Amino acid sequence: MDLFHAIVPVAYCDFVLLDAQWEHRVTVIRERLIKHNIEIVPAEVYSEKLEGIERFFENLENSKK
Repeated sequence: MDLFHAIVPVAYCDFVLLDAQWEHRVTVIRERLIKHNIEIVPAEVYSEKLEGIERFFENLENSKK
């Protein structure tokens, strides 16, 4: 597993487009951070599943406004 292709963008970007497995991993991490009151906010992660690519571009476009 290439861990580093996901860590840096998830840590520094607002939105990241990854595959479904990495989207799930980041979601699990986000939930653990919230559960333990850790104020680190990882990027919003999207994948191809559940029309994620469309949602990614919509949120990216809306973030400019």
